[in-house]
Amino acid sequence: MFKIKEEIFDIEYVCFDAWVSEERQLLIFSLKVRGQGKENIFAGSEPSFNSEILLTIKPGEIKNWQDIAGKIVEWDDFPDDEDEPHALFYICEHEPVYNTKIEFKKLNGKMVVKIKSSCDINWDDEYADNVPLEIETEINFFGILCGTATEEECKNEIKPYLEIENFKYIKNKYGVSLLIPKDSNIETNLLAMGEY
Repeated sequence: MFKIKEEIFDIEYVCFDAWVSEERQLLIFSLKVRGQGKENIFAGSEPSFNSEILLTIKPGEIKNWQDIAGKIVEWDDFPDDEDEPHALFYICEHEPVYNTKIEFKKLNGKMVVKIKSSCDINWDDEYADNVPLEIETEINFFGILCGTATEEECKNEIKPYLEIENFKYIKNKYGVSLLIPKDSNIETNLLAMGEY
């Protein structure tokens, strides 16, 4: 579900991935969700929720990515510090989201993210404040972006955060190194991590 005010959009794609901040010694999860456009709303543009820093994990805090179940991320105002969890909503232009509560939970053996937030957007040719935004969708972990690191460097980078035996090393079409879950679909991961 991708809901803005009372309007529900189908979800086109969800990309849930991570990267390691060596400077901050954190594993940082990112989330991108794009809804399908509707001709009569936003001139057919796709509504998008994008968070480059959504959830931060310290070394030893979890063993598997699914261990994030039960975690909650909240913020009232969009943070001044870009290293803090935050997100942007996009329709024709980026707008910060606020009054945000994000929950990760397991439902019927699947990992789900539930987002309740507010944003300011152009709606029906009028600028609207405090528009409710809700997203609830299954997430699959696409993997960890490692830049141009070698396989050994990638594995050493994530060892403090996740059990390394659950991952395999690949490179996408741009030469970016990735560690993806062993049980994942390589083609789907490469598409999501390479194109979006």
